[in-house]
Amino acid sequence: MRCPHCFGGGTKYTRFLAALAGAFLLLSSPASLRAQALSGITGTVTDQSGAVVPDAKVTVANTARGVVSTAVTSSAGTYTITDLVPGAYTVKTEKAGFATSVSHNVLVEVGRNASADAVLKPGSITENVEIIAQPISLETSEPELGASLETKVVNELPLPLGSDIGARGRQIDNFLFIVPGVTGGGFSHRINGGLDFQNEVVFNGVAVAQSETQGLQTNINPPFEMVSEFRVLTSAFSAQYGLAQGVASYQFASGTNTLHGDVFEIMRNSYFDARDAATAAAGGPTPTDHENNYGFTVGGPVYLPKIYRGKDKTFFHVSLEWYRLNQGVTGTMTVPTAAMVGGDFNAFPQPIYVPAGFVAPSGCTAPTSGTQWPGNKIPSACFSSISAGLLSSKNTQIPAPDVPGAGFLHNKLADLKSLPTRNTLGGFSIDHNLSDKQKFHGSYWRNVYNAPAEDNSAPFANGLSDLKNEPRIGTGLFLTYSNAISSNLVVTAGLGWMGEINNELNAHLGNPFAAVDKSEILPTISFSGDSFAPTTWGVNGNGETFSINRKLGISLDNNWLWIRGRHTFNIGWEIRRTYQDDHECQNCGGNFTFSSLTTSNGLTSGALNENNTGSSFASFLLGMPDSAGRHFALETKLRNFYIAPYVQDNIKINPRLTVDVGVRWEIMRPFTTEAVTGQPANQIVFFDPNAPNPGAVSNSSGKPLLGAASVLGTCSGCVGYDRADTRWGHFSPRLGLAYKLNDKTVLLSGYALNFLDTGAYEYGVNKVAVNYGNLLASDFTASSNGSNTPGYCNVSANCTWDAFHMPLPPPLPFSPTIANATGNLHQFGRDRGRASYVQAWNVAVQRELPRNLFLSVAYIGNRGTHLVSRLDTPNQVFPSFLNLGCVLLEPWTATTNSGSCVSTATPQSALQNLGFGKDATGFFSPYANFLNDFGAGQTLNQAIRPFPQYFGMVDNFDLSGVDHYNSVQAEVQKRFTSGVSFLVAYTLSKTMSNADSGFSTFDETPVDKFNKKQLWAIAGDDREHVLNVSGLYELPLGPGKRFLNRGGMLAKNLLNGWQFGGVFQYSSGTPLRIGANGSPLRTGNIANLVAGQSLTVDYNNYYKGLPVFNTAAFSSPGRFAVGDAPRRIEGLRTSFNANENINLAKHFYFSERVGAELRMEFFNILNRMQICDPETNVDNANFGRINGGSVCQKNSPRTGQAFFKVSF
Repeated sequence: MRCPHCFGGGTKYTRFLAALAGAFLLLSSPASLRAQALSGITGTVTDQSGAVVPDAKVTVANTARGVVSTAVTSSAGTYTITDLVPGAYTVKTEKAGFATSVSHNVLVEVGRNASADAVLKPGSITENVEIIAQPISLETSEPELGASLETKVVNELPLPLGSDIGARGRQIDNFLFIVPGVTGGGFSHRINGGLDFQNEVVFNGVAVAQSETQGLQTNINPPFEMVSEFRVLTSAFSAQYGLAQGVASYQFASGTNTLHGDVFEIMRNSYFDARDAATAAAGGPTPTDHENNYGFTVGGPVYLPKIYRGKDKTFFHVSLEWYRLNQGVTGTMTVPTAAMVGGDFNAFPQPIYVPAGFVAPSGCTAPTSGTQWPGNKIPSACFSSISAGLLSSKNTQIPAPDVPGAGFLHNKLADLKSLPTRNTLGGFSIDHNLSDKQKFHGSYWRNVYNAPAEDNSAPFANGLSDLKNEPRIGTGLFLTYSNAISSNLVVTAGLGWMGEINNELNAHLGNPFAAVDKSEILPTISFSGDSFAPTTWGVNGNGETFSINRKLGISLDNNWLWIRGRHTFNIGWEIRRTYQDDHECQNCGGNFTFSSLTTSNGLTSGALNENNTGSSFASFLLGMPDSAGRHFALETKLRNFYIAPYVQDNIKINPRLTVDVGVRWEIMRPFTTEAVTGQPANQIVFFDPNAPNPGAVSNSSGKPLLGAASVLGTCSGCVGYDRADTRWGHFSPRLGLAYKLNDKTVLLSGYALNFLDTGAYEYGVNKVAVNYGNLLASDFTASSNGSNTPGYCNVSANCTWDAFHMPLPPPLPFSPTIANATGNLHQFGRDRGRASYVQAWNVAVQRELPRNLFLSVAYIGNRGTHLVSRLDTPNQVFPSFLNLGCVLLEPWTATTNSGSCVSTATPQSALQNLGFGKDATGFFSPYANFLNDFGAGQTLNQAIRPFPQYFGMVDNFDLSGVDHYNSVQAEVQKRFTSGVSFLVAYTLSKTMSNADSGFSTFDETPVDKFNKKQLWAIAGDDREHVLNVSGLYELPLGPGKRFLNRGGMLAKNLLNGWQFGGVFQYSSGTPLRIGANGSPLRTGNIANLVAGQSLTVDYNNYYKGLPVFNTAAFSSPGRFAVGDAPRRIEGLRTSFNANENINLAKHFYFSERVGAELRMEFFNILNRMQICDPETNVDNANFGRINGGSVCQKNSPRTGQAFFKVSF
């Protein structure tokens, strides 16, 4: 078994890593390097007449680090200085004959060039003109829209522990959702109405290459305090960005010339929490919740006594943190009594019989089959040796009942008292100035997480338990280098390495079980039939051994910034290479089910019958499973490759107008596979609609029907190609302008075409490993007979697992008919067409307002084409057959209809009229083997599918989706000055689409793929109104402040440092889909709209137990017709969402450099209750009501946490 925590290995992998390392070293020479999306300062220098000033010297100095960079203006008066650590800078501009201009407090934000123009006045160069820069500079170089959060805001806004995909420490990406245009949650981010799993993540200017679920950060996030600032680009128009819609860019914290750091502790406790509505209504207590997140950060200049002093040159920053949660385990289990474990069922309520087919082992004297065991006792000599061994093994001994008076049911308390969730994060950054022209930045971190989980509510303390570990490990290494070769040529480079492990491991690996060949665990052992069946033993329902998902993404960036006259060129390229090794052995351990039927009297009537006799545990003692199964899994190794050269030209037409022109050539090589030792060399099996199927020969023509399995590869019998074709025509044009209306107002506008991370290039969210890579993994199955003759008799000579051990099923040989009579096939093909792309455009006005305020108002629109979808369902019944009505759901072999179906047609007459021939048994059928494949009871609508040899199928690479987004976005922001910082962001938007997710498995299957009008509807994630308000407010009290400003250190500690913070979020609900029973086209159903009925919605009806919308606006189409309602209903949405998070902080001052902060934070402080979604099936008795009229709360009730930090 391969190491579940390791990645890669082997000669090819090692060589590739060596080549990458060599390439980066070569790029690190002064001739060629790049940094994508690095921070910097740009500007234009003019004189008082407005004429540009060439050859002026510009010097920028970092206030905290003492690092100085210089440039000389071009013939157009422009300059750009890149690779600056975000923070405050002083910009000095000087030229002989002019007074020196000095701009203080120029704030450089992450992933953005701050604008610092200078107007030189005649005078002596020794004369200084001092200017205080605006905290947020206007965007004067390109039409990119976004928002940044500074370090203080990031550190001090209220932020809960955990995310929507698990209990953890603080997650830096939770702040994404306070920016205009961003919706979703921790698992799924959407920017400007686009698909989820499509936003780019950038660390220190280098893009993260993710092989699955792009944009999902939870497992790869660095320590929270390792990040100093972040910026969200909702409209990215630079050609330096690609393969994404929107960018989340993070800047790592850097050391300064002064040693600084902090130690913190966050404590969440249920003492601060409120009960949810259901618990409160039942009078229950507040759930126990004790969570701790603690750590420390330290940074400063690198100093090695007597060896190296790094002041003004080399800086470090280290962050470590730990998260701890012990989740209590409650509830009860059912275990057999000690007497039953010994075979004594005398006190058991049901008589126990000798099974049919029972063969007594040596030394066992047993009555004849079908008679009751004397005294209702099974002698231990009659026990299965494997069952007896399990009972006697220390690792699997059954604990005794411990619930007084419980009898035979729910009689055991949990042995496993808690599940310990652990998250440990550590990382460091090094920033080194090789010279005044060359800089190097490096960051490394590791995010280690494990949350033990249960599957079967079996918290035993030994190998019977259902405990599994879920280790998640993210490892990041990001390096950047820059070299200002001259004032007009800067080269930068970046290397990103992002590893991710996303595993599930049986907690009892390494304990083979005798009844299963080559096992590593106890199989899942379940019990059925009687009311006193013991709790299931083992993990999952089918013996999960492990699920290993190892991912690696490598990115290389190289950029040349070249200034020539009015032109500022960015010329470069980006390479991405991703890997996924996926081996999901969730059914490899196997499962056995023991039934009370086996030890029942086998009678179906009478006072004593099979329903009140027998015991499933007694059947276990005899080692006679009623059913068993095992499904092996293949490991799939997937790879892809991406390279994108680009050129961007920022043309300074004049000091006020900049025009941006760029193009990016996106070359996406589709995924390939690597062979795995001991497995088929070619294992990607897919549905080919044009391949003849030798197992489905038409009764009419005598020829095979089209539609068969194919296997990817160039081997004999393979499809003839090993990957889809590369599309070479993916060019992404960019065009924009920035016009400075006056010194305080800028007009921005732009257009960009961005290709997305989809199609045959993207294997992760298309689930290639699971859906395409495991068709050659075989099964072992022993099905139940449904009687007192156990199903294991079909495979075992004496019906016991002693006589026949569950085998390890070998891989299947490929055959075009491998998936006939199943729905396991997923479509693929060589030419997958053009990749998904989004055309985006915007018009925006930015304005500097008094009191250091910044205003941005923008219209933003985009249209996505060839998007991920499941619209082209390959095996949907044609809607023209709906005229058959109820006949569609009659058995296909029927020559007369059931009494409920009144029609002159019958299934057999319909098939005859459609031109189907007769098979050997005399039935009209689509092909000769149809009866054998599907049986006589399958309904007619299966026989008339386009590919009747299969059930429903999916094309995970279907790119027929379209969406259209229009919005008005406004934001007002103030960076932290004079004790105040805030961001107010409002979005008014509408998204129309026919598909809603970038994860193909999550997309809806259309009821009728031919009804395009029905499919084009309001998007499932459309939120018409979104308002986010966030900010900090420090009370102006105490020495140095406006009020009560007298006193010394005591007054300062009493009065100063009181601060409020808050994040207030409000949004419209999302549209609902109104479904219906039936599936006439084998694709589900949807309701009808009723003409003349208004769609009124009133969620106050929830409190009255009434429907929350006018249910008369919809009607059922019946089981034999398709409804006409739109895919989503714009006027019918989930309930409005409102949430307020606040904190109150007090800062303490111990000395000039040492201080502390005590903070209380509350989330959903008003304890608002968001009502759950209503029942949306028109045929459901509770249609329109919420939770059947019972209490239901969708959001979390109020929670609280205490925060304490000491800083120095």
